[in-house]
Amino acid sequence: MEQSQDTNSIKFTSNPLYSFYGLYRNCMQNPEMAKNAIEGFEDERLNRLMEIIPEKGTNARIKSDLIHKQIGKFNISDYDGFKNLMLKHLSSQEVEMFDKILKPAFEAYSSFYDKNKEIIDQNIEAMNSAQSVYQNDLSNLYKCFSIPKDKQCCCYLNPFPKNKIMDGISNSENVSMDYSLTKNEVSDNYIENSNILKRKASTPFHETTHFLFFNSQFKKDIENETSPQMKRLVDSVIKSFEKNGIQNNKFNREQMKVFAIGAINEAFAACSTALYNEKTMGAPVTNENEWYHGWKQANDLTKQMYPMFKEYVERGKPFDIEFANKLSNSIEIERLKSKATNSFTENKASLIELRGLSPVTKAPHKPQAITYNVNNLQLYQNKKQND
Repeated sequence: MEQSQDTNSIKFTSNPLYSFYGLYRNCMQNPEMAKNAIEGFEDERLNRLMEIIPEKGTNARIKSDLIHKQIGKFNISDYDGFKNLMLKHLSSQEVEMFDKILKPAFEAYSSFYDKNKEIIDQNIEAMNSAQSVYQNDLSNLYKCFSIPKDKQCCCYLNPFPKNKIMDGISNSENVSMDYSLTKNEVSDNYIENSNILKRKASTPFHETTHFLFFNSQFKKDIENETSPQMKRLVDSVIKSFEKNGIQNNKFNREQMKVFAIGAINEAFAACSTALYNEKTMGAPVTNENEWYHGWKQANDLTKQMYPMFKEYVERGKPFDIEFANKLSNSIEIERLKSKATNSFTENKASLIELRGLSPVTKAPHKPQAITYNVNNLQLYQNKKQND
């Protein structure tokens, strides 16, 4: 499908090595999730991937993530190129050790890929057509995150014979989406001429939102707290963790800040999914209490963010300090509502201020510091769900 010159589009593609390395990384990082997917190939060579020692430590994950990005960046699709790439990041002893398992496993995956190449190409074409539903919103989202039009996001479609591992995943270079070549539902549930379920059609839009956030100045401004509004947003999200918490004194503010930015990132992507749902099904969510599955902080933040997110995307308005301030207000309003120890008068006054209902003659409102116990936190790990 030819894309309009005036709108941004996702480049859908497929690469056997990129998909294989994703499978391999999941065997190292999420062996329980990968097990069913591996068994679906019914090939002993791929089963041996489960013998790989689990990846441990941040440095190891950063290294494997870099290798994965470079497979896409340099379009490496054969094993020799993969081995040369590994030698740049790992010792020759490590590469030789992995080679005994990875080479035959890649040969098995390549055989599966080649056998199904025609249908894989059909799925790429189907997803290229399906993105027309959200293409205008994607173009506006580029404007919202102030990303140049020529920075196109590439989405790798990862085929599995039976059981996929996850819906999608993203990084600052590209995104990917898993799907199964086996159809287990009625044909009407699938995108026309594809093996991809209609309810998963928004996954690339969701993941590309992550890609845009990763590359945005807005993310850098939050990380560096370049303005009082950005600092306030970080503090507001951190404080919102409090209401779910049990005592936990393991995390300092910088560590909590990482969780806060992660929640903001997931909320942006979940808002894109909600926007797609509203335009295709008439409502952003089917359950008013579930905007993001599996992480309560991201779920609550998505619900608070969505009205202003929708407004900004429809106008193509850049996310800025005004957006950050409005989001902070929304977070704090909800927190004040649930703070049972506050008096009715204090809540009412604070809510009036936060909603901007103060008389125009008053001095600009400075939010009062709200005390909290940093030890009373319960963190929820974010996992991509496969439903």
